[in-house]
Amino acid sequence: MADGCSALFTGWSTADGRWDDPAEREQIAGVLGRLHSATPPECLQRWDFAVPGRETLLADLDRPWTSGPYAELTRLRVAGAIEDVRGRLARYDALVREVEASDDPWVVTHGEPHSANVVRTADGRMHLIDWDTVRLAPRERDLAAVLGGPADVLPAYQAEAGPVSPRPEAIELFDLWWSLAEIASYVDLFRRPHVDSEDSKEAWRILTQYLSS
Repeated sequence: MADGCSALFTGWSTADGRWDDPAEREQIAGVLGRLHSATPPECLQRWDFAVPGRETLLADLDRPWTSGPYAELTRLRVAGAIEDVRGRLARYDALVREVEASDDPWVVTHGEPHSANVVRTADGRMHLIDWDTVRLAPRERDLAAVLGGPADVLPAYQAEAGPVSPRPEAIELFDLWWSLAEIASYVDLFRRPHVDSEDSKEAWRILTQYLSS
């Protein structure tokens, strides 16, 4: 896919996913507004509210983990945060019921419209890349990445999508989904055989941020 994209245009992205530049946040809000206004193709897969890895996230915490240098550290960290994680899961389930009961239309969503998934071109345009996670879903699935903080770019989104506003409960739902999915992913990583590599160190750093006391 990278070769195909380079044949169409050249551009640059960022190393991380943060939207720190207000002008760029405004521009990507407009891009998402156009995407969410598109007619969904009939074959588009619907979003699934399930949290990947949830079934085993809190399993086997009563015996040592020996799969690698971060295994036991991970078990102890998760065990120490178990009530917090359970609280997040309960809150997530409540939000799912609330959002599922809503009659707000679902739209075409990218899924991960963070800064590293956007290519900027010399003509000043932005192009979303990495479409593996595209789904028919509530619009807040994308907007949580852009409007989760200050809502100053909402007019740019509405200029393309129409007079719609993100629901706070849906923004919270997708923020929670992301953090829970990340926690489950890193816990699963350290349950498996692993070594003390730079990738492992970075994964441990991120996990401890999500499970900070």
